[in-house]
Amino acid sequence: MQEHEIVDGGTGKYLTAKKKNVKGDILYKIPKELSVIGENDIFIMNNDYFYEPDKVQLNILGWIDLNKYIGLPITFMGANFENSLIYKANLSLFEKADLEGLLTRTTPLNERLKVYYFSNKKKLSKGWKDNNYEKLNNVYDYLDAELKGQGFYWTNNEKDKHKLQQGTRISPDARGHNDYKDRHTCVWSACMRPDDTEAKLCELLLKITGEDIHQAREYESLHQFALRGISRQFDSTETQIVYVFDKWQAESLSTNIEHIPGVLENVTQGVPGRPPGAKNFNKLPELSDTKSRRFNRWKTANPGLEIALFLEFLNSNTNRDLSTDEKAAMLVRYDKAVQKKPQMQSETPT
Repeated sequence: MQEHEIVDGGTGKYLTAKKKNVKGDILYKIPKELSVIGENDIFIMNNDYFYEPDKVQLNILGWIDLNKYIGLPITFMGANFENSLIYKANLSLFEKADLEGLLTRTTPLNERLKVYYFSNKKKLSKGWKDNNYEKLNNVYDYLDAELKGQGFYWTNNEKDKHKLQQGTRISPDARGHNDYKDRHTCVWSACMRPDDTEAKLCELLLKITGEDIHQAREYESLHQFALRGISRQFDSTETQIVYVFDKWQAESLSTNIEHIPGVLENVTQGVPGRPPGAKNFNKLPELSDTKSRRFNRWKTANPGLEIALFLEFLNSNTNRDLSTDEKAAMLVRYDKAVQKKPQMQSETPT
C-alpha cells in the first residue's frame, strides 16, 4: 500500500491507501489471493488495527477508481441507475445517454403489481429477525396457509432459520433469472441493510450514506426480484401479487399496496391476532351473521382449535369471499376462542 491518509481528522479512526506496484512472487500472489485487494484500486481501513495490539479485526472497503477509464467509450446501463452506488460515488463522471428502440410496457408496471405487507411501523432488519422469532414465525405460518397449493417463488436471507414449506426458493440477488416469468405470486423476506462500520466507511470516503446503500442493495434487489415473475412480460396485462415484510419495501415497488393486519401484533402460541387491550389500531369490520355462524361451525367441529387447521379453514374455498379485513376479524375471533379455551392442569395430591 502507499499514500496513506487519515480521513476523519478528529478521531483518526479510518485511513485510506492505494496499491503500489510490487515485485517478487510472494508479494505478487498476495493480491491474487485476497480478491478485495486484487480487484480494487483504493481502500479505506480502520486505523486502530495497526497500532492497538488487542485489535484483531481489520475492516477493508475497496473500490475501483473510475478515473483511470476517462476517455474510453464506456456505457453503463442499469434499472434505476441513478440509485446505484457506482453512480452516487462518481456523479461528476457520468453523462446521460438516451437510447432508442427500448421495449415499452403495454400496461405500466405500477398497475400490474399488487403488494401486501405486514409491518406498518418497523423496517425489517437482521436484528429484528434475531429478536422476534415468534412474530416472524406468524408471518411464515400465514403465508404457508395463504399460498397453499399455489405456484410461487420466494426468498429470504441465507442464514434465516425460517422457511416456507412450499414454492421455489431463489436467491435475493435474482438478476438474470427467466424461469419464473409465468408465476403470478412471489414472497420477499430478505433484508440487506449495511452494518454500522460499512456505512461509516462509505460515508467518509464516498459520501454515500447508509440509506443510499440500503436503497441500492435491498430496494433495487427487491425490484429485480419481483420482475422475475409475470410482470417480466412486457406485453402482458396480468397482475402479479408480491408479499413483503414492511411498508417501506412495499412503497418502493408500487402505490397499489395493502396492509395485512393482525399477523404481527400477537405472538401467543404463535397465533396471529391482536393482544387484549391493544390500542391505536384500525377497527376491524363486524362479521356478518352468515360468516360468524361459519366460524362457529368450524369451532364446534374442531374443539382442539389447532392453528394449522384454522389457517387451512380460513384460506379454503369456503372463505374465498372474505376480504383482507374480514380475515383479520376472523383471526381475532379465533384468538379469543383460544384464550377462553380451558387449560389442562395437573393436580398433585396433598
